[in-house]
Amino acid sequence: MEQLLKDILVNEKNSVMKLLQLLEAQHDFLINNKVYELDNCIKDIEECNKEIAQWEYKRRSLVKDQSMRLLIQNTKDSELESEYREMVKLIEETRFQQGTNEMLIKQGLVFYNKMLNLLNPDKSAKTYNSYGKVKK
Repeated sequence: MEQLLKDILVNEKNSVMKLLQLLEAQHDFLINNKVYELDNCIKDIEECNKEIAQWEYKRRSLVKDQSMRLLIQNTKDSELESEYREMVKLIEETRFQQGTNEMLIKQGLVFYNKMLNLLNPDKSAKTYNSYGKVKK
């Protein structure tokens, strides 16, 4: 079981590494406003997420309801423990990169919406409510 778990963790770690590289590429595309490359990158990220989910399903079906930390501590296998630690570190890096990319996307959307409102303002008649606020 330990060897099978090691193999699954190694494969899952490689998939997460691939996802991290894709997220870094997405970050570069966001910074450089490369919209068409960004679209292709999103498809690759979705495929990588499916691959990670498959490895995660295999791992969970192998360990059942056991906690991975407790399982790693009980096995006393240093190689398995190092693979697990690297996996946790990669997942944290991936979460950070994903959060950064989401923030850049949101900032870009806010900017483009404000620019569109400036270029094409709402021309309907404005009315005031009983509190003096403008109704939209």
